[in-house]
Amino acid sequence: MRLNAPVKWIESRRENASSTIHGRDQLGEYEVAVKRDGTLLAVKARSIADIGAYNQLLTPAIPL
Repeated sequence: MRLNAPVKWIESRRENASSTIHGRDQLGEYEVAVKRDGTLLAVKARSIADIGAYNQLLTPAIPL
């Protein structure tokens, strides 16, 4: 079927919860080194992430 028109799809919260990877609690600390002109030189990051009780195939990639 061709509509020849844009289609807007909005999922329900239940559909989202049952079919997508969910975000989890994350804490982050960042140190940033910049020049006086605002040029970024370095970023040092420390992240603690709650990836949940069930470690599935892509679960460790969520915090990234």
